[in-house]
Amino acid sequence: ELTGNLENATQPLADITKNILAFDAAVVGLAAVLGSKAIEETAKFEESLYLVQKQLGDTGPSLEKAKADIEAVALAYGTNANTVAESTASFLAAGYDYEAAAQLVDSSTQLMIAGELDAAVATDAITSSLAGFKVPANEAADASVKIGDVLNKIGDISSGAFTEIVDGFKTIAPTAKDAGLSMEQTAAAIATIVDTGSSGSEAATAL
Repeated sequence: ELTGNLENATQPLADITKNILAFDAAVVGLAAVLGSKAIEETAKFEESLYLVQKQLGDTGPSLEKAKADIEAVALAYGTNANTVAESTASFLAAGYDYEAAAQLVDSSTQLMIAGELDAAVATDAITSSLAGFKVPANEAADASVKIGDVLNKIGDISSGAFTEIVDGFKTIAPTAKDAGLSMEQTAAAIATIVDTGSSGSEAATAL
């Protein structure tokens, strides 16, 4: 009887020990996963920084300065530094100088967050729209802010998918420019068609 009582008394302690060991194992496993993710993200960031450096060449700021600027934007908007670096490299590749590219990254990041878009989609929307409306490089920063504002305002009152409105807007931009339409008129026309259930490309073709 004494042996039985002793076993009953020690069993809870054994269970607690078993649970602690299981918890420790789970923590170690989680740490390994997080560590692997961190290494993967760091590698992607370094690759994106290489693209930025490649586009900068011998002009513009040092890579250290660019990296600090990119990390500052990521911190300010609570987004991934790698996506900011990729956007920076894309705008540089499109022919904008570093100062303009930095301003365009700010606009595309705001569009990405407000419209819940992928960074690449937001970056392409700004780049393609600026090119389509034939905006001069020295006016690109202000125009990119306007593009973001116009799209977000239309998105707020439209029942259609925002991604389709963005897609239609950037696609029709060259035609809209040639037709003398403003950005506001273009976005409204695209949204009207997208609201009927059409895709952005279908809306652009219809116009």
